[in-house]
Amino acid sequence: IVGEDVTGADNDPEKIRTALQKLTFLVVQESRMTETAKLAHVFLPATHFGEKEGTYTNRKGRVQKVNTALTPPDGVLQDAEIFIRLLDAAGERVGYSSPADVFGAVAQEIAAYRGLNYAAIGSQGIQLGGDAAG
Repeated sequence: IVGEDVTGADNDPEKIRTALQKLTFLVVQESRMTETAKLAHVFLPATHFGEKEGTYTNRKGRVQKVNTALTPPDGVLQDAEIFIRLLDAAGERVGYSSPADVFGAVAQEIAAYRGLNYAAIGSQGIQLGGDAAG
């Protein structure tokens, strides 16, 4: 479970808690110790929104950069760093390690992002299917 407190996402949190407790192995990646995280066999501490660098795309298709505002505590990693390390430990090498690299991979795989690159997003963002001024 990544970044979601599923026990609080249902009208019957006790039902969810009971289901999670039946699991033989639960991994939770989260920026805080939620009720769901407390049930995990393995907890992977992840950065909070203000500690992340990367991009997001809003509902209107505008891609914008996220810049770190705070330095995360020692041992706390960004989501992509955690995923890359897990893939590496499983023997799956990926060709990227930075937010720009990840964005490049997205631009290669997802048609709506083709032709975009991390540097072109700029400080104002860029509209999918448009230009930087869009």
